[in-house]
Amino acid sequence: MVFSATPTPTFAPLAPPPRGVLSALPPQPSAPGVHKDPHPADFYSPLYATVALPKNFPLGAQGLVRDRETARRLKEQANTAQTHRDYRKAVGLYQQALRYDPTYTDLWFNMAHTYISLGEAPSAILAFEELLRIDPTDDEARQNLAEQLQTEGLWTEAIEQFDTLIKKSPRLDSAKRQRDYLALRLWATQSGLPLDTMVQRLGQANLQQARLWATAFCTQTQRPDLLRAMTRVVCHFAPTQKADNVPNLAEYRYHNTEPAIRFDPALAFGHPAVLAAYWIHEGMHALDNDPYTSVTEEQDGYRTKIEFWAWAKDYVSSSGQEPMKDTNLDYSLGLWKQSPETLDERVARHYRMRDPHIAATSPNHPTAVASPVPTP
Repeated sequence: MVFSATPTPTFAPLAPPPRGVLSALPPQPSAPGVHKDPHPADFYSPLYATVALPKNFPLGAQGLVRDRETARRLKEQANTAQTHRDYRKAVGLYQQALRYDPTYTDLWFNMAHTYISLGEAPSAILAFEELLRIDPTDDEARQNLAEQLQTEGLWTEAIEQFDTLIKKSPRLDSAKRQRDYLALRLWATQSGLPLDTMVQRLGQANLQQARLWATAFCTQTQRPDLLRAMTRVVCHFAPTQKADNVPNLAEYRYHNTEPAIRFDPALAFGHPAVLAAYWIHEGMHALDNDPYTSVTEEQDGYRTKIEFWAWAKDYVSSSGQEPMKDTNLDYSLGLWKQSPETLDERVARHYRMRDPHIAATSPNHPTAVASPVPTP
């Protein structure tokens, strides 16, 4: 697989944001001249050695007077600091807010995400654990906790958290695929078997199934150009780059006229429709046969991916089965259901926040024509 020799910007996947943060994002201008980026989107060190919580920090609400309004005001200040990537200031403000209301779970959630942005997984783990002690039903926090445990090499503990999520929601693909990948990784480490070889074989087999989903969608929406673009790209499953310490789920690269996609290894274990969704997004990048991206190109990628995802879920539902779930895809689907323009606006802010110089349009990207979502 050939990737561009020129460094390219990387972005985390469009995912459910820290609570209350994205609404505070400032508008940023676009400018020309960036390369196409990877698509967004998951080792052992002593957990308590690098914990950034202050000494004697109160964990729990016993004996404390709660002042939710003051905590909320401090949270808004912290959210603004996080938006501007002043992560240390944000952490300090979240900690101040927690002194006024340590049961305010949004504070623990947002502080954990700030620690992730700082690359301090052990502190993020503690924050997520405290949140779940307060509210054990918070599945989003549990998913994040499992991913951070995985980052720290605590694979058995991560598998336990994923299993808890799967027991509650058996169709949650974002938990199932990571659990299965971790289980294989753990077994390969213990047995000495070649993990990469097994992942590639499973991934390529899954791609064949994903192609059936993509073919049906592209046929019904009359997009043979997209299907051709997808199938001419070399696909590989391997660890991806990180943005804000969050792994990309898929990365598109174009070098010496050779387009390529790298998928996160866990997608080899995902539902074929999930893999097809991310493949379709990257296929939209391949349409223009160049290494450049833009806000419009990313918006087209998201719209098409989510149109497919809505169609795929409806297809499964129409057969009498519970549709598959994916945290990131379902979040984007919710925005799209509000209106395609709502999704476009969120995608634009997401990319401009991470790269103020991203171009508004791509020189060779074809003008997208919104297709009606086909009936399953």
